[in-house]
Amino acid sequence: MNIPLTGLQKEMAHPLIIEMEELKQRIKLRYDLNDFIRHRWLINRIVELSDSTSLIDSATDSSSKIEWLEKFLSEQCCGNNEKVVIFTRWTRMQKIIIRLCNKMGISYASLNGQDTIEEREKAVRRFTSEENAMVFVSTDAGGIGVNLQCARIIVNFEPGWNPATDAQRIQRVHRIGQRREVQAYLPLTSLDYMFTLATHPKKAFPSDRIDAARQVTSGESIQTWEELLPVIEWLKQKPGRELNK
Repeated sequence: MNIPLTGLQKEMAHPLIIEMEELKQRIKLRYDLNDFIRHRWLINRIVELSDSTSLIDSATDSSSKIEWLEKFLSEQCCGNNEKVVIFTRWTRMQKIIIRLCNKMGISYASLNGQDTIEEREKAVRRFTSEENAMVFVSTDAGGIGVNLQCARIIVNFEPGWNPATDAQRIQRVHRIGQRREVQAYLPLTSLDYMFTLATHPKKAFPSDRIDAARQVTSGESIQTWEELLPVIEWLKQKPGRELNK
């Protein structure tokens, strides 16, 4: 689904994009390692900015995705009594989402790669066994191998660099034993399209399939996991690529 950037996100993105384009043209004329490193650094900052301005400037706090998520959680958790799983790449973004849950009075469990085995087990047990634990917020590193099929709704807060990451996130919910229809959401800003999907050749094929499978816009029916299967099959056929079954 398409999420418009806030005014501050646009304002902060503009100079970064200008500098990146200048570096790109300079690299074409004369390769310089420092220019290349700076170019990659800028891409990473722009992708972070797509989630929230606070990821690149802690003095600010503007995020169209958080605005969308607040409405989404209000509808799904408070209105429909649905448990929701949220994956993000960054622990800093995880903290922002947790802050939103606290603001809304929504009980949650969280997990990241720094948690111990005991903490992981406690977080998963809390989410799966406690009825009032409505949101599970995890980083990619934290969510490896966990079973979250007590929920049927998952939000990939941003697309992964590798399309296999998107699929692995969804597999935390859509596992053997899941009896309900899984709904997966991928909020995308123009920066996500420009600097994560469009700039990575390995995403050129699955990006349109992922969009078709997971975009939920006004007036359209909600897509199901089965519509992601062509993406998974394509990934399995790529040399040297393995996915969890």
